[in-house]
Amino acid sequence: MFCSGNIYTGIWRKNKIDGQGTYRYTDGAVYTGGWSQNQKHGFGRFEWPDGRVYEGEYHNDKKHGYGTYTWSDGSQYEGYWKDGHRHGKGTVRK
Repeated sequence: MFCSGNIYTGIWRKNKIDGQGTYRYTDGAVYTGGWSQNQKHGFGRFEWPDGRVYEGEYHNDKKHGYGTYTWSDGSQYEGYWKDGHRHGKGTVRK
């Protein structure tokens, strides 16, 4: 547990979150997936308390690569991301 109250369960390397693991935030959000040097990296799933979900690739703690973002009303964006923003080819479903 961190002083913030957040909890991480998973792999550590050289005192850093690095590998597969689950990070639970005090606001109820949960990220499960890959980490590198304390940053989300590789494939992961982030769930917000209001029902939003992102499942896909991360790079340097940002959505980057291919992934699906689902809003709490069920609408979705499936496609490519760059530096945390939708980028390139993708499809929105409502």
